[in-house]
Amino acid sequence: MDLNQLKSRYDVLATRQLIVAEGIKDMEEIERTLFSDAASAQSWGNFAVVIQAALVPLNVIVNAFEVKKATSIYQSIVKTLYSQYAASGSRNSKPTKEIFKVLGGVITDHLKSQALTEYIPGVNILLGFAQDSIAFFNTAVEVSNNSKEQSILFTNMRLQMDKAKKEMLKLGTERAIIHDRLTQINRTA
Repeated sequence: MDLNQLKSRYDVLATRQLIVAEGIKDMEEIERTLFSDAASAQSWGNFAVVIQAALVPLNVIVNAFEVKKATSIYQSIVKTLYSQYAASGSRNSKPTKEIFKVLGGVITDHLKSQALTEYIPGVNILLGFAQDSIAFFNTAVEVSNNSKEQSILFTNMRLQMDKAKKEMLKLGTERAIIHDRLTQINRTA
């Protein structure tokens, strides 16, 4: 390579090295943000698992009693919110809800036809316990899966940053070689 080609190649390498350095800096910033977001998401995920676990025994107690008619606005609001967000089965998928609805209806109808209505609260407790256990398990699995996905994401990001750093080193090495050749040419000129 002649002098102009070496200078041109040196400038191209310097530009590429600058671009890679900016990319590494951006990836490190993104990694810090993602790490913070992931820690927050993990905390909320753990909180969701704890809430699901707490609802299992709570709903065993609630399912043991027949819910009475609400007599105040406050009671109506609490009953509505509970039935939509915390009652046994309210946190399961639609097919799971349907299965338990049919199962509960069939068992209750059978018990009523056999004049065994005193067993209905026990059936409600067991069906509610099963539904809450499924919701608890599904939440725990989802949190675990999200944690694994985050781990994979961080590993892939770290691999990309390592690859970019190797590229940066390669560009720096090539620039240093060209710089030495340019220095040698300038000394002999």
